[in-house]
Amino acid sequence: MTTASASATTACPTYDFATLFYEEYYPDEKWDNSSGARVIRWAPVASGVIQGDTVTRPFDAAELDVVRSAFASFDAALDTIAFREVPLERAEITIGWVSLSVSGADGYFNVWSAKRLRNRATIRLAASSNFLVSSPEALRHGVQHELGNVLGLGDILPNPSFDSVQEDPWQTPYGPLTLSDFDRGMIRQLYGETTCHDAIVEPTTTTTIAPPTTTTTLPTRTLSGKRCQRVGALRKIGNKTYVCRKTSKQPTWRDLTIETRG
Repeated sequence: MTTASASATTACPTYDFATLFYEEYYPDEKWDNSSGARVIRWAPVASGVIQGDTVTRPFDAAELDVVRSAFASFDAALDTIAFREVPLERAEITIGWVSLSVSGADGYFNVWSAKRLRNRATIRLAASSNFLVSSPEALRHGVQHELGNVLGLGDILPNPSFDSVQEDPWQTPYGPLTLSDFDRGMIRQLYGETTCHDAIVEPTTTTTIAPPTTTTTLPTRTLSGKRCQRVGALRKIGNKTYVCRKTSKQPTWRDLTIETRG
């Protein structure tokens, strides 16, 4: 098995998930695709509450198209899983803008499963996130990352040897319309599909996007404020070192450099 350095040029790459994912990974948990044609139903939430957090507003038309394109990117990557937008009462996955109660997070997912087969999920997007509203690519990236978690992929530490929407903190290029070979290989392996490049059919649809009228500088991603699992753990990203600290709500990563200066 290859590790986080799995090469996209390998004819039939394999991925060591236990080594690759540092959190949010639950071995052997996924949605049931044993029929070979599993349709997962999803819906946007316009009002009400998602997991105790108040929905602040519905997606506008442009945002909803971006959310759809995020689901479509995973749909195109898989042969045995498809996504269908349905009325809210029939949805297995719900997603919406909320007043997110999870400190420091741009998005948050929850899943329910029985015998390791997932059957329901929610994706909460922070309405206060400057990043998610900064561009269509940023919003698509956030949805793709959380949807990858919902499907069973974990979070990956940033690595310059590949591009992945599962990297956390999130990295450029943000929100690709077509998932990278690395991400497509991971999700296909998770669902028992071939990872051989020659057998993966490229998406045939073409999407035309109007050129932007303004230039947007996306915020720099950091690990500060993200939730962690083991209090006292250390993690180094670039020239910064983070420590997992216990807070009143949940353990979160803190910039050790700033703490030291204080």
